Amino acid sequence: MRKLLLIEGIHRYERINEAQALANALRLMMKGYDGRKTRGLQIITHTAKNKEDFLKWLEHKTDFLHISSHGRVENDKTALHITQGGKVTADNIEKLNIKAKVVFINACQASRKDLANAFFKAGNPKKRYFIAQE
Repeated sequence: MRKLLLIEGIHRYERINEAQALANALRLMMKGYDGRKTRGLQIITHTAKNKEDFLKWLEHKTDFLHISSHGRVENDKTALHITQGGKVTADNIEKLNIKAKVVFINACQASRKDLANAFFKAGNPKKRYFIAQE
């Protein structure tokens, strides 16, 4: 069974966060279509408690990884800002053993080269796709 891991790095502003909203929408779409390929998709959501928790969850075994966070360029380097004041840099990410084949990031400034290269180096995958939305 394929896995989709949705990691939320932003504070919950209302009753639902972005990762949970996306999971709910995907579950509705899976019911509405033929879904031969998507019926075998397990959707997991996690709201990071802090930087360490966020980094640990990036290493979970999953096929698809979606990250919601804030992003900002500081001193010409990209940083993802996580709940409770944690800051994750490209240097933090490239040291990880990320197993996902597809990484999607929804954060400002996330399409910068330093962050993309960090995700390509993390875990040395044979083939990985990186999609960033600013």
